[in-house]
Amino acid sequence: MDEANIKKLLEEFRINKKVIEQLSKSYDKETILNVAFKEKMYDIILELFSPISIDNEMKMYFDIFTYLSPIEMKLPIFIERFDLPEIEKEKILKSIFDPDIEKIKQIKVGNTLPREISGYGHLINNINDVIYYAEPACLESMIYLFNNNIRTTMNDTDCVDGDNIENGTCSIWIDYDALSEENKEIANQLILMNTAKYIDREQPKTISIEVPCNKNETIGSVSNKLKKIVQDFKKQPLLYGFYSRDQIISRMKEEIKDRIYNNMLFPNNIEAYEYCMKLIKDGLVKENSNGNIQIEDGRKFLINDLVEVISKSKDFFQSYIDYYGFYYDPLEEKYWETKELYERYIDSKKQLEESEYQVSEELSGKRK
Repeated sequence: MDEANIKKLLEEFRINKKVIEQLSKSYDKETILNVAFKEKMYDIILELFSPISIDNEMKMYFDIFTYLSPIEMKLPIFIERFDLPEIEKEKILKSIFDPDIEKIKQIKVGNTLPREISGYGHLINNINDVIYYAEPACLESMIYLFNNNIRTTMNDTDCVDGDNIENGTCSIWIDYDALSEENKEIANQLILMNTAKYIDREQPKTISIEVPCNKNETIGSVSNKLKKIVQDFKKQPLLYGFYSRDQIISRMKEEIKDRIYNNMLFPNNIEAYEYCMKLIKDGLVKENSNGNIQIEDGRKFLINDLVEVISKSKDFFQSYIDYYGFYYDPLEEKYWETKELYERYIDSKKQLEESEYQVSEELSGKRK
């Protein structure tokens, strides 16, 4: 009767926070949350996702940013599985995506949870994305960089691993190629000072800003070390998230090759094998005994012929754009990864123009 026992412990948790230690040692997170949702203990769910004070120490038993089950990766998806009143959903989501940073800063690094996701390979469109993908110690610096239109690609606190690692580093990866010239110079200075380093294997060019950390210091202490470094960077226009038509076609060609090799679906839902056969039948692509792709029936064809024919199809190009949700700006003739990024770009230009105008006005006033 585990459910009955979990329910009893959760009810006791309302008056005795120390019970969470028994719960966390005896049951996994998903089991505890399933019971809490089933019993409509919404007030307790909010507390489970918040820093909890036990014996004068702040501890985190449930990741305030992300609940990760083996299947669902985001809490909003997880919540959809339960019959919740909308007002309660809103409370829970607000709790997760609007964390109490000052409370979190009091927690020792060793009392936080290791993250299983930290933004690598994910596009950050808005402040909720920053919060979702940021390690607790990186959060304030990630927000600062986001607000200054600097692209971060990953962050990590490698000493957050239970009792296994005493000392480690806390790091934020920055897209060097998406920095303004002024900020590139700042990055170069940080590298000379050994405060940052290049990540050789990464494309685009990436630098990692790193500070030492250990599990006995507070999140606030590590956060302050990172903030001291990143605040050297200046506000800039948004310089990432867009492609020219040629860049889109180049990206598309690489994907076509991959899809042909793996017989995957194209964006317009035509199977690779069927599409190749149609092109061959129409005489657009010819068999080639020295070709470098083999269709499953044993015949070989020249992959570059296939790619060129497919990539020149206007319908295919448009279906590719539609499939990935690119937003086209006819004025600058650029394709943005999302409309939200395009709007941020326009807003960043406007803010910088206003800032430059104010500086100019102040200088002219002083001259008078």
